[in-house]
Amino acid sequence: MAASCLLPALVYSLFWSGYTRTGLLCTLYGGLCCGVVGKRRLPAVADRLVVPR
Repeated sequence: MAASCLLPALVYSLFWSGYTRTGLLCTLYGGLCCGVVGKRRLPAVADRLVVPR
């Protein structure tokens, strides 16, 4: 969960000179939301991937 928040923020801060505090907060909250939604949706997706017997 932490990597989905921190990795984009780290990459943006290293390679984008116009990266601001507002951009950082949007990246952190956006990564957190994507991680939470992905974590909650994983069981529903995994159930569809299992081949029925």
